[in-house]
Amino acid sequence: RTLVNHLKALVKEEGFEYREIAFLFEAMTHVHFYEQELRRAEIPYFVVSNRGFYSQLEVRDVVNFLFALENPKRDIPLAATLRSGLFQLSDETLFWLARRAKREAKETPLVEGLSEFESIPEMGEAEKEKLRFFSRTFHEFLGEREKLRVAELVEKILRVTNFDLYVLKLRQGERRWANLRKLVEIAREM
Repeated sequence: RTLVNHLKALVKEEGFEYREIAFLFEAMTHVHFYEQELRRAEIPYFVVSNRGFYSQLEVRDVVNFLFALENPKRDIPLAATLRSGLFQLSDETLFWLARRAKREAKETPLVEGLSEFESIPEMGEAEKEKLRFFSRTFHEFLGEREKLRVAELVEKILRVTNFDLYVLKLRQGERRWANLRKLVEIAREM
């Protein structure tokens, strides 16, 4: 808190801008305490570190989509993708989709329910429209996943779903957007 108060004074009294200030840590062990205080004070920030990077929500959402494309029969990455900010399906819709897919056998993959969602009367039209968009997008990416480099695939996911714009609207949106750009750069380096 003392450090946050000092930062505010530097900006208010000495004319610095937050973007001109950086913290350098020997270890990332207690960074979350600093983040908590910066958030509380509504000071914009982002963390540059590989540690914890893949646990950031926006990064996990894109990575789950990549996992779902790699193997559509894996329920967890597919459900996480559908529920994420990429496609924003409700829990209720996921329930009805899973119920339809697994009505005859519990081991049937969730992806099997995607071909039948139009006939699920419990789903509203808005949710069905999200599923139509997902189905079109998912099949398009399935067809291109072997043709595109991972970085190109990630960039296209962001562009087609407008996910980068979605995260910019969230709290700490610029930091989240920077994480997505970093993900693209990491994919490009691979």
